[in-house]
Order: sequence, then structure tokens, then C-alpha cells
Amino acid sequence: MQHAFSVDTPRPRGIETRRKKYEKKLLSALFALAAVSGLAFAFSACAPQDELQPEGHTHEFADAWSADSENHWHAAVCGHDENDGLAAHVLENGVCTVCGYTVEGTAGLEYALSDDGSRYTVSGIGTATAANITVPSIHNDLPVEAIGESAFEGCTSLKSVILPDSITAVDKDAFGGCSSLETVYYAGGKEDFEKIDIGINNSNFETAEIIFDYRPQF
Repeated sequence: MQHAFSVDTPRPRGIETRRKKYEKKLLSALFALAAVSGLAFAFSACAPQDELQPEGHTHEFADAWSADSENHWHAAVCGHDENDGLAAHVLENGVCTVCGYTVEGTAGLEYALSDDGSRYTVSGIGTATAANITVPSIHNDLPVEAIGESAFEGCTSLKSVILPDSITAVDKDAFGGCSSLETVYYAGGKEDFEKIDIGINNSNFETAEIIFDYRPQF
């Protein structure tokens, strides 16, 4: 009687070697493909928008103005970081005649409304602590036309003041005792400045250096 045995036939060594080489090549190809895909994604993410936009694309811009303290422009509304009409403000009485941007004054200043309710006077330093004060041309939608009596009197830390060309009067003692005042920046020209009615006891204001036609930059 003969017994039958099951015998696993070993694979030829050459076939096994070729299979392993094929698997290595396949893995290498997959890794290379993944690397190329990653680089392509990174490039597309970092490429300038103009290079990614469809050929023939035309930017669209908002009708309304955008603005900062120095310039105004029309911003793109098509999803791109572009602008149109970028230009510096054209200030008149502290308001840009092109876009309507209004120069802001130093926070904390005190104001007094005229009896007829048509204009404001800066009446005091209030809670402002800055050594460089900016007086706005507009407050609560009304013009600021004067620096009131004793408004900054005794402010020994005050070094400079920016005045709009809407100012027509600097009342007595407005800058009395402002011993550190060195510079007055005035938005108008020399002729307009000379028309300002300056009251008594403002020697520190009158002897300070006057910079005419000043355009605020914040």
C-alpha cells in the first residue's frame, strides 16, 4: 500500500525576485506621484491670484470708496486683492473732497456748542493725555472753529498741535503756560493762518514753529 502525501511546490527563486522588484517599483512610483501632487497643490496655493484667474478675466470694483488715513481707492469685488483709483486724500477743512474721509481728532477733548448751535469750540483738554494733540475740523457733524479760552492752559507736556483750516480764533490763555509747545501744524496756508484771531497770553503758541499746508498722517 502506498501513501499519498501533499507536497507544497516551492516557487522558483527567479519569479519571487521579480515579484519583489515589481512591488518596490510600484511603491516608488506611488510615492513619487504623491510628492508631485503635493508640490502642485502647494504651488497653486501660493501662486499669485493673477496667475490662477481664468484667461480673459476682468476685475470688478466697488462703486463705494475704501479709505485709510492717507489714501482712498475702489476695492475689487471679484475676489482678488486689487484696487482701482488709489490716490492720496484731497483735504479741505479736514474732509477729503473726493471720498468724504474725515480726519479724526484726539480722543478725550472737550467741546462747547455755540449758542446758535452751528459750530463747536474746543473748550478743554478733557481726558486727553497725548503730547501731540489733533483738533478735528468736524465734531458731531458741525465745524470746529475755535480754541476756547484756557482750553490747554497749563498743559506743560503739550509738544505739538494739529489745527484744521476751519479754526478762526484762538481765545486768550488757550495755550497759556504750554512751555513745551514747539510745533503748530496748520492745514491751511500762511495767509489763512494770519487771519486767525489770537487772543492775549498765547506767546507759546505764537513763538512755536508753524508748519503750513499740513496733511495729517496717522
